[in-house]
Amino acid sequence: MHKSSVLWRAAWPSLGRLAAGLDAFAPATAEVVLALLEHYQLEVEGEHVVVVGRSTVVGKPAAHLLLDRNATR
Repeated sequence: MHKSSVLWRAAWPSLGRLAAGLDAFAPATAEVVLALLEHYQLEVEGEHVVVVGRSTVVGKPAAHLLLDRNATR
């Protein structure tokens, strides 16, 4: 994605807000991770959760979303 595109510019503020624990739009791929956990009724609150990978599209946002649901590292 070219850095001048609207999606590129909108993504970075959302990732910063997500990291700060504020309301934000997470990347769809990270949201799917949480949707799968909910679909299979897997509770993450208080559980030790490991996210393999630290990409800005999946890994980091998924980790922040899981932390927002009180999963631990």
